[in-house]
Amino acid sequence: MSNLVDFRQETREIIERARRERARVLDLSRRGLTVVPMEVFDLAELERLDLYNNQLRYVPPHIARLKQLKKLYLSDNLLTALPPEIGDLAELEYISVIEN
Repeated sequence: MSNLVDFRQETREIIERARRERARVLDLSRRGLTVVPMEVFDLAELERLDLYNNQLRYVPPHIARLKQLKKLYLSDNLLTALPPEIGDLAELEYISVIEN
């Protein structure tokens, strides 16, 4: 159980560091995520978000808050649909959803 707790803490630290640094890229791939941490949607400068190879079953409509997002990687999850709010991402150039 402590490894899971450590992994979650590490994920929070990655997101916090991205917030402080106003990161344009955030890689949360291969982290065993079952949900996208809500703090991710506060990272307004993000241009690339890597969420592939997790256990995500859905993408929250809050994804629309990432107005600068150009690339979104969602492959290798458990998604069955995408929220219509993804259509609000005017800068989005690429989305990967294979192997869901």
